Amino acid sequence: MLNSRIAYIYQVSVIFFALSLILNLKPIIITTLYIMIFTTLYVLLASKELRGISRDDLASVIVANPNPAIAGHDVRVRGIITLRRGERIPMEIKIDSGDLNIVDGSNKWIGVLSGGDEASIEFTVRSDDVGMRFVGPLKVAIFDRLGILVREFEIHPKIPILFLRSSKLIIQPTTPSRSKHPSPGLSRNPFTGLEYEYRISVPATRELHARKIDWRRVARSEDDELYVKEFDKLRRADIAICIGSGLDLELPDGRSVEAEVLQQALRITLSHIREGSRIWLIKYLGLRNFVSALLGHGLFGLRLIEVEEVPASLFMIYLTRLIDSDEIESIRWLMESKRADLRAIALNLGRELMKYYDREHALKIIEIEDRRLRSEADKIRIKYSITDLDGLQETFRRLLSYRRMI
Repeated sequence: MLNSRIAYIYQVSVIFFALSLILNLKPIIITTLYIMIFTTLYVLLASKELRGISRDDLASVIVANPNPAIAGHDVRVRGIITLRRGERIPMEIKIDSGDLNIVDGSNKWIGVLSGGDEASIEFTVRSDDVGMRFVGPLKVAIFDRLGILVREFEIHPKIPILFLRSSKLIIQPTTPSRSKHPSPGLSRNPFTGLEYEYRISVPATRELHARKIDWRRVARSEDDELYVKEFDKLRRADIAICIGSGLDLELPDGRSVEAEVLQQALRITLSHIREGSRIWLIKYLGLRNFVSALLGHGLFGLRLIEVEEVPASLFMIYLTRLIDSDEIESIRWLMESKRADLRAIALNLGRELMKYYDREHALKIIEIEDRRLRSEADKIRIKYSITDLDGLQETFRRLLSYRRMI
């Protein structure tokens, strides 16, 4: 492919060549024909060595900090690209910013990169919306010395950046625990202010034993629920949380559905991460297209760790509204390729309408949406639960605890 200047010269030569043939101007015919032949042969032969450059000849690193971040705040993105070949190559490198707003710096680098040298790209992005956003992939364009484009390819996948509504889940204060392996259950909760997240009722099918009841917690509670110690202990396991289709919408009160889902999921899984569980966050982008990141917790709180792929044989919780027509096939493919034990949570948002419309009209919508979700979920032949935003946290926690349909 020619750049704009060479393409312009080539086009002018073709025009003059055609005119000279009509007017029988032999000197111009010879000159323009020479220019066209030279340009064609150069593109085909002279840049043959540059066409052999591949992804393996370049090493790249992309870092986003902080990640997770607070919606409306700046995130600094830095990319470093190193050429492994020992020659000087003109190139253009760009990090796709996706739907994020670039508020400072540039996401593009243009120059000549030598073997062993590094090209650095730094810019600042911002998102006013809550949810998973992406930077990348990293795109490379190779040019020859005349500025002719020789080859284009991508060398780095998309990097997820998680934007939250507040910093409460990013930096989490802790209090000392006497237990060697602190349990987040009720009165022994090592996290300040999170005790209420682990309220749980005793299943009716289980036989109660007085010694298993947390009598102190029962005495402090104002309701009639019983709290049993053994049901408050976390299980260390590898878990994947998948964000499906239909969640990227805004409710009439201004709340984002995806934001609510992410906040509730993170509240439940934060203590699991601290207990040793590995939890992957997966985002559905389209037909068989998923982006994933590993949730971690360090000195400064929750963080996202880039991973190339999700391991097989995971327990997966798939949150969706089953809007995308290709999603059912994608879920089947995900289960087969990863041999995943998948449970789906289908969100019925009809109950949100009861806050703005009459009850009778809202109940009809809830019933219609419930039938649609059941019909779509039955096509996948998996275990699933249907809930609304208010019941999502309880449903999510019970799936993590019992790994069955609720």
